[in-house]
Amino acid sequence: MHALVLMGFLATAVAIFLPADLHAGSVMIGATTADNSQHAWFLRWFPYALATHQNPLFTTNLIEPGGVNLMWNTWIPLPALLLSPLTLLLGPVASFDIAVTLGVALSAWCAYLAASRFLRRRWAAVLAGAAYGFSPFIFDQSYTGHSNMVIAVVPPLMLLLLDTILVRQTTSPRRAGLLFGALMTAQFFITEELLASETLMVIVGVACLGLMHRREAATRWRYVVACVRWALALFIPLAAYPVWFQFFGPQVPHQLIADKNFFVTDLLNVVLPSTAQGVESSFARDIAEHYAGNSGEWGGYVGIPMVAVVAWTAWRQWRRPLVRVLCISAAAAVVLSFGSTLHVGGTDTHVPLPAAILAHLPVLDNLVPARFAVYVALFTALLFGLFVDSLPARRQSTRVVALVTVLIAAAFVPPLPFPTRVAVTPAFFTASPAPLAPGSAVLVVPFSHDFYSTQAVLWQAEAGMWFSMPEGYIINRQPSGAAAQGPPPSATGSTLVAIAAGQAADATVDEQTRRRILVELRAWKIGAVVLGPMDHHAAEMKAFLADLFGTAPVDRDGVTIWGSVPAPS
Repeated sequence: MHALVLMGFLATAVAIFLPADLHAGSVMIGATTADNSQHAWFLRWFPYALATHQNPLFTTNLIEPGGVNLMWNTWIPLPALLLSPLTLLLGPVASFDIAVTLGVALSAWCAYLAASRFLRRRWAAVLAGAAYGFSPFIFDQSYTGHSNMVIAVVPPLMLLLLDTILVRQTTSPRRAGLLFGALMTAQFFITEELLASETLMVIVGVACLGLMHRREAATRWRYVVACVRWALALFIPLAAYPVWFQFFGPQVPHQLIADKNFFVTDLLNVVLPSTAQGVESSFARDIAEHYAGNSGEWGGYVGIPMVAVVAWTAWRQWRRPLVRVLCISAAAAVVLSFGSTLHVGGTDTHVPLPAAILAHLPVLDNLVPARFAVYVALFTALLFGLFVDSLPARRQSTRVVALVTVLIAAAFVPPLPFPTRVAVTPAFFTASPAPLAPGSAVLVVPFSHDFYSTQAVLWQAEAGMWFSMPEGYIINRQPSGAAAQGPPPSATGSTLVAIAAGQAADATVDEQTRRRILVELRAWKIGAVVLGPMDHHAAEMKAFLADLFGTAPVDRDGVTIWGSVPAPS
């Protein structure tokens, strides 16, 4: 039966992402051109690093020659390892689409497994799993290409094990502890951020149970401590080197990565849909446009139908310890997702909130508050399952469940067809054998430097990583020690970006800047400059590069190539 439920969730996920799944390799799930390209690169990098005997935690394929410490990026090593055969066979674009599709289905299935522990009726568990895996949070992260957040399989499994460790205590501490340690390790190698926030939510849950069952806690703590020891005995040896590399390895940023109190859940977003929902009124859309952050982190929507179900369940079943823990934990997750201060309709009220404490703690200050909404999705989904499970077995109850399910599904449904983007790579990059010597340093234009210029990152992934480049949309240490999404400042980067934006042209670039560009290219040991397709100002870019190098380029397989960099005069 579990396998049939998984197949049902998978079929639903495939149907939702059908435009991309039917064109694997050329269409990517998501409406942006940035993070999905970056995650496709992560999927391709890991098997390449293993095959070439490189440290997978560090790369000089991007931001060459300085390189990038990937431990400060959302580089999904475990999914990349598991999907390596498909990545090598079908390419990173298809692998990314598969990762998102499987992430949604498996997240729903793992929540179903957790719900099955607590619910009597299987179909109630199925509905709970669907409410989590196909929740607005998961769809919002799919919308923006955050595969590390879409693969949210660990939170429900962790809840399942916590029930074993804290409540039931029916298995050996060694077995339970090692299973918990394996979950911690898996989460660490999917995304560290969720592991950190899961730790906070575990503390909330343990505190709730401890306060509700003070007498029993005194007799159960030895078992819990034994489980924790076994969990850490497995987790620490596996995570020790990556953690050391993250904080003491090369290219470590020493300043905050995420903007504090920027990517937060707006109070109105809890009940008003945003761009990640298919049913969105113009009234809600106008309000959402003023939310803090960007639409990629507006996944805190719960919806009025689900809020009503949660309120009803809390009122009718508050005496059940499980209901109390889930309600309190959901409330805590909602408040933490609000950030340091409360935002209402896009306005910062400056009302302080508990998350302000996290903003002043090392490491935890890099958490994105809005992503605590994943736990809101999980806890409310389980409360929905409890609501369904508690109804008497009558025809009238079936009608109520059907009506409520339809209302919640209508509130949760994403835009259909689900947003996608075309991902076309010029044949030059995928030619076999490679058109340039493997390991060549190549300047790829458009110059990749931020959210809006990620073609080069995707092209490198599709090429199989046979060249390095001094650019890339990726978190990188800057000369100041701060972190930024892109390469360090350079005359080359600023000039190429200005031309691509229509803010400069060949005639407006002075001789001093031209000389600095040539000096930088020689310092980067650039062996070739490749101009790929551009949406705008392609002619201006080609004219500038031809004048800069003083040689006629070669047009080949959809790109324009300059094979050498002249010495600066």
